[in-house]
Amino acid sequence: MNNKGFAISGMLYGILLLFLMILLSLLYVLVIRLERLTTINEEVSQNVENKNIKDINQTINTSNYYITSTRGKYEIKINSNTCYSYLPKNVILKIQNNKINYILSTEQIDSAPLNPLELINCTNNSITSADIVKVYTSEK
Repeated sequence: MNNKGFAISGMLYGILLLFLMILLSLLYVLVIRLERLTTINEEVSQNVENKNIKDINQTINTSNYYITSTRGKYEIKINSNTCYSYLPKNVILKIQNNKINYILSTEQIDSAPLNPLELINCTNNSITSADIVKVYTSEK
């Protein structure tokens, strides 16, 4: 009898089974990671959003600025667009070079580097004034 083919087939099937087991375990790890990230995202959303809403109603332009009073999701109205940005406490918002920029409060306002603010639902271009409407926060 020719046992070479049987031995090679056995090895190939063994390698195939090993490969499938590794592939399935990798997929399992990825599914668990996705579920955990989804859970974390939901927990963060519950903690940051809809806990406390503080009305601010302050307008900033090129001649004045606003210092954030609490950590949270800030609602900013630019023209007729409603934008959002997550900001920590004690950050200075200032309009300069037609953009809303943020400055860490530990730096000097006039000499600090300008960091363009990341806005959700809006572009940060050609801005001369903006209304800081409210903040959604988990702080009291």
